[in-house]
Amino acid sequence: MDRILIDGFPRSGNTFFYELLSTCFSNVDIPQFRHSVKTFSSNTYVMLRDPQYSISSFMSTFRHEDIESAESWWVRYYSTALENKVKFILFEDLIENPIAIVDKISKDLSLPYEIKDIKFLNKNESKNPYKITHSFNRASILYPSLLKCLW
Repeated sequence: MDRILIDGFPRSGNTFFYELLSTCFSNVDIPQFRHSVKTFSSNTYVMLRDPQYSISSFMSTFRHEDIESAESWWVRYYSTALENKVKFILFEDLIENPIAIVDKISKDLSLPYEIKDIKFLNKNESKNPYKITHSFNRASILYPSLLKCLW
């Protein structure tokens, strides 16, 4: 059975991405993401969301209070992803045109897909309302490099 590996830092659109791919590629094994760098390979598609939004959403959702450790985790996570030459999927691209992402993955893996009644595509996926006023210095330095590696 064919397999699609996906992952991403928490609060980066991973569940939306997983549900979309599971629906469109119904005959493909898509293991649930783990937010773990141990699963990375060059065949892994990793969600990438602006650190200001993913980190602040992570902190508000999980009541995480140490912004420095959250940012450090984000930097370690994406630095490792970059080293492993994963294929980055930009959160905004996924939300803007999810079927284009599915089509791109389909072509990359030579796998057919089927667009079914995807009710969750109408879901209003809004950015985190809790905008933290933190500079995210280390993440802000890494993020542009990650954008250059978008697949």
